[in-house]
Amino acid sequence: MARQTSVTEADLEFMLIDENAKPKPLPYSLLEKITNGFSGAHIIGYGGSADVYEGFIGNHKIAVKRLRIPYQHEKEFSQEIECLMKVKHINVVRFIGYCSDTQGQAEKYEDNHVMADSQERLICFEFLPACLDKYIKDPSCSLEWRQRYQIINGVCQGLHQLHEHEILHLDLNPRNILLDDDMVPKISDFGISKCLKKNQGHFYTETISGTPIYMSPERGKHGPITTKSDLFSLGVTVIEIMTGNKENIDQATVEDVFASCIKIFNDKSLTAAQVRQIMVCAEIGIKCRNSEPDKRPSNTKEIIDKLEEEARTEESQESGKLLKVLPTLLLFDLHPGKLIPCSLQLTNDTDEHMAYKLSITESVDWSKYFTTKLPLYGIVQARSTYTVILTVLLECDAPSCTLAYEYIWKFNNTLEFEDFLELLSIVKPQTPLLSLDAHPTKPWVITGHAFGHVRIWNHETQAGHSIPSIPASDFS
Repeated sequence: MARQTSVTEADLEFMLIDENAKPKPLPYSLLEKITNGFSGAHIIGYGGSADVYEGFIGNHKIAVKRLRIPYQHEKEFSQEIECLMKVKHINVVRFIGYCSDTQGQAEKYEDNHVMADSQERLICFEFLPACLDKYIKDPSCSLEWRQRYQIINGVCQGLHQLHEHEILHLDLNPRNILLDDDMVPKISDFGISKCLKKNQGHFYTETISGTPIYMSPERGKHGPITTKSDLFSLGVTVIEIMTGNKENIDQATVEDVFASCIKIFNDKSLTAAQVRQIMVCAEIGIKCRNSEPDKRPSNTKEIIDKLEEEARTEESQESGKLLKVLPTLLLFDLHPGKLIPCSLQLTNDTDEHMAYKLSITESVDWSKYFTTKLPLYGIVQARSTYTVILTVLLECDAPSCTLAYEYIWKFNNTLEFEDFLELLSIVKPQTPLLSLDAHPTKPWVITGHAFGHVRIWNHETQAGHSIPSIPASDFS
């Protein structure tokens, strides 16, 4: 018979409130009560060997994992508790307590009554409202790139803590990553995890268990299992977080992952630093899921260092920008023989005028496709927003997109600006362009110039009306 525990409902509620409370053995009767007798209505999840129930304690919730056939999974139960007791981290699900209960029960056997053991094995965790898998698959739960990046970093941080404590998860995937109300990821489900001895480094097993697509090739070949096995699972998970898709992932390239992720955001919300983050994450994902363990990253710290470096770069760029530029990725829906416009918004939140230069990326030369000669120069006045319309005329096949890199200078006075134009051999226009905007519903581009000159141009028919104006080509 199991050892009796003295934890009461009030004690358990206090443990949920106090994040520093240590896990304790919990009485089966208490867990039965808070789940309404393990009612089917309380089931919130399930796996191959257990069901997860929602328990209510006062105004708080708790997750209770109950093994279906305890005697068949005694080893996994012990391994999971061993792992959970060793690590405590914000990106690892919080372990509240456990129950190992065995009661003698009279059962009829061949017309006789015999005493049989009735076993219950349960593990309790903090209640988390969502699973990452849902957010990836459900379009209505679409995540912004900043959230995806934070989730990727959080998963890497959690996995790093496990590896620091000689724990191999062995089943890392979006279904086993839970999210709290602030979208902080928490690694869960340690049913097949392995706690290594200090400096053990690896182990061998004849048992193949886990989720196939996330399993490293060496596990199927009964090779040595190391932290590199978890990195393979991490790579597949990172790619799935980025693209929402794991189909044909074994054939995907860095460019494939990058393009799929960019397509999700449709160029509307990404900064230049975030575009770079997407490329770095694509490289991490593909490198981690390499079929050869030696070609994967050396450890989780190497990955975290890259992610944090990119996060610092974004923070530095955002704080140091003279102009806010959106979007930083221009996408043109190309159709041969048709003028295709794309707008670029430059916002000056400072009290001084800013000059800009808009040019083509070095990697893709689009000069022959733009109707306006580039590079293009201009001024965004203090505390104002300036909209540039770039128009492409496609006569044959061309790349589908180009990055808009901005080069921005700050001038203290008019003389400095004139010197800048002279340096670039640009003639200062006599009637400078002061504003440019597009009609919200009509295909009209409106430019305003000094001395009240205005021009209205239809970018579909190419018809224009001047009152009077100067051609855009005079600016380059």
